[in-house]
Amino acid sequence: MTATKTPKDLNDLGDQYFYAKGSDRNIEMAFTYYKKAADLNNPVGYYNVAKYFIEKGQTKEAIDYLTKSKELGYTKASIQLSSLYLKGEGVRRNKKKAFKMLQQATEANDVIALHQLGIFYLQGIGIKKDERL
Repeated sequence: MTATKTPKDLNDLGDQYFYAKGSDRNIEMAFTYYKKAADLNNPVGYYNVAKYFIEKGQTKEAIDYLTKSKELGYTKASIQLSSLYLKGEGVRRNKKKAFKMLQQATEANDVIALHQLGIFYLQGIGIKKDERL
């Protein structure tokens, strides 16, 4: 009898296949494990399923999973959603929404989001340009 796998275990197994860590790269097998973690309402699992869909070029499907992950507080999902809104991939291009997604991630003190939000301010992306130091 095998022990029940935790969402972390499932995501780690998925990563082994997605990134070819100790096994051949197989994103379909990675998806299987990521989806099991997502089915347990795991924010990282939702994010990883979205990563799979982005890899497959199915950005619209990824948006749903990124949104679920973001709603559970996973800041990487907010950052990825920001990027998709900025580029208009899978969604209508919307710089203000891209800005808002980053702003939400900064509330959790995500360093990457803070850095990117600074760039948005400096370049005036989704907000009035602000070059003050």
